[in-house]
Amino acid sequence: MIIRRKTPKITRLNLIPILDAIFIFIFFLLMSAQFLDIYEIHANTPATKQITEKEEQEKKPLNLKVLISSEELILKTGLNSITVATFDNNKEGLAGLTAKLVELKASHPNEKTAIIVPNNTVKYKKIIPVIDHVKLNKTNGKESELFKLIVFESN
Repeated sequence: MIIRRKTPKITRLNLIPILDAIFIFIFFLLMSAQFLDIYEIHANTPATKQITEKEEQEKKPLNLKVLISSEELILKTGLNSITVATFDNNKEGLAGLTAKLVELKASHPNEKTAIIVPNNTVKYKKIIPVIDHVKLNKTNGKESELFKLIVFESN
């Protein structure tokens, strides 16, 4: 009489219910996620260039900076950041800023860059109109380009 040995059955883990649960969790995760609209303000990084002493003596760069605080706008020019004008941060101040920028653009027609330096406490709704006035002159129904490249600098 021959005795037969029973081969043990190999039990395998059933992964189908686990995968079903994972797909359901992914579905609820995606449905409960909050999607935010992200807006972007296009600004260029500052360009660097090595200037020889001869070029530096021939042409003084404008190096226009507009410092923005919640109360006032300060316009500075030159490598030493000399204050040119100060304006209130309201509609009348923005009109004065535009007039001064038109004057500076007339004396430096090849300049295209302006540096915006906002204070940490200034809200975006105060910064955006300043950027618009620095980029374009919209007086008397005509539009003329002032400084189209805006660079942000931290305070």
